[in-house]
Parts: sequence; structure tokens; C-alpha cells
Amino acid sequence: MDSYQAYGSVEDLLKEQAANELQLMDEAVGVFTEVVVEMIAVVEVAEIAEAAEMPDDQAEVQEYVAQNQEALTIDQEQVDTYNQSVDDIENHANAAGAFLGVAANSEAVAFLQTGAENNNVNANNSTLSYSASNQRVTVAWEGTNNATAVYVNGTNFGMDFYKSAEEIYAAGSESELYLTSPTHKGYTCFMTGEDCES
Repeated sequence: MDSYQAYGSVEDLLKEQAANELQLMDEAVGVFTEVVVEMIAVVEVAEIAEAAEMPDDQAEVQEYVAQNQEALTIDQEQVDTYNQSVDDIENHANAAGAFLGVAANSEAVAFLQTGAENNNVNANNSTLSYSASNQRVTVAWEGTNNATAVYVNGTNFGMDFYKSAEEIYAAGSESELYLTSPTHKGYTCFMTGEDCES
């Protein structure tokens, strides 16, 4: 009974929701990777076809393209999937970052926890959301029409977490993980594990 929290734990709610967002982001990265691999294959074959100078090489490329025509076409569905996955990665990354950032800020957690107490509800049963357009984390208190919000754009508690897709991709493209990965080293390295030397 010593650990019982009548009003729940806003910090636990924030961390749990952040874990959910990270899982959704991971799934979106999987979708993104899948469609990018398909698109890269098309580009790679186009480059091989362009470089094929000898008649035998050209015939080989033509035969490969004829046998794999469906796999070597980028259709609207793939483009839509790519675009949606990029949006999903950005949205889930921003939400996870906001939830984790707020959870790490003791003043913000205390402010939200006071909201649970003032509304006489258990925080763990309330609804947590993140709005990129308003740049805030909001807890809608269960069984009430009330909510408490903290901004993550520098407005309060010294938190300024919002990042655009461009900033996320720029940071990722400079990370050691990406720079040493087969993806960065090219199609052949990524697909076959060959020609991976820097």
C-alpha cells in the first residue's frame, strides 16, 4: 500500500505513451524501408541499363527487365506509401520526443500531476495527446471535460522540443549509425553485402 498512488502517475502515462509512439515509428520505418528498397532496385537497374555498352550486356539487361517488369515499376501506390511513411515517422518521432521530454521535466510532470489531483482523477486512466500544430502535450482528464496542457515550443518550463522532418532527417544523415550503414554505402552493399568498403 505504500506505493499506491490515488491520482496515478503522469510520468508513467507519459513514458507509456512514448513507448507506444516509438513502436508506431518503428513500424513506419519498416514500411519506409520496404518501399525504398523497391524504389532503389528500379533506379539501380536504370543505372545498369545506362552503363551497358556491349550488346551482350544490353541484351542481359533487357531480358532481366522483361522478366521483372512488374517489380521494376514505381506505381502511385508505392509513392503514396512512401509519402505516408515519411509523415508517420515524423509524427510519431515528434510525439515520442514530446512525451519523453515532458516526462523528463520535473516541473512539467508536477504541473500535470496537480491537474490530476485538482480534477480528482487517476492520471493513468486519462487520455494523453500531442499536437504538432499547437506544439503541446495535453492530458484530458477521465470523466471530466477538463484538460491540462504543457507547451513544448519554449512557452513554458523551458521545453522546446519540436523538430521538423528535415531536422530529423538531417540529424539522422549525420549519425554514425547511418554513415557506417550499408544503406549509406550504396545499393549493392545494402542488397547483397558486397562492395561495402569505404
